[in-house]
Amino acid sequence: MGTAAPLKRRTPAPRRGAARSATPAAARLVPAPAKAAAKRRGAGKSRAPDELPQRAPFTTIWRAVAAIAPGDWASYGEVARRAGLPRGARLVAFALKRAPVALDLPWHRVLAAGGRIAFPPRSRAAAEQARRLAREGLRIERGRIRAAPVQDARFALDALLWGRDGD
Repeated sequence: MGTAAPLKRRTPAPRRGAARSATPAAARLVPAPAKAAAKRRGAGKSRAPDELPQRAPFTTIWRAVAAIAPGDWASYGEVARRAGLPRGARLVAFALKRAPVALDLPWHRVLAAGGRIAFPPRSRAAAEQARRLAREGLRIERGRIRAAPVQDARFALDALLWGRDGD
């Protein structure tokens, strides 16, 4: 028995009159609607804060975070309530992650429930947050703030009128 000749792979010849694409094959794999959507979003362009798309939940969250006074703190849930988004604590975290640096938000004043630093304990971000909070006069012990959180004015009024326990 002899060896069989290797099979030749036949590629179809381009049709007459068909122009060859100058676009690389990988770029042609992205569907045209996805390319158009990325172009509309301005993918790859940085924008000034006043040119940012107006996203109502994000802007209200950013305003609520900016309103936290130095030396005070609020939980993600409290910021969400102040922004008019009850049960929106995760959205607060997402909005802070997406906030432009130019806004210069006091992100370090937003903590997890119970005054805990939400970053992993030995991460750079946790150390930076603890450093900034300590510079504002807040005590941090084992990743927690040892101070009362800033409360909404109506809760403070209830405590003043009716006592601490609402009695």
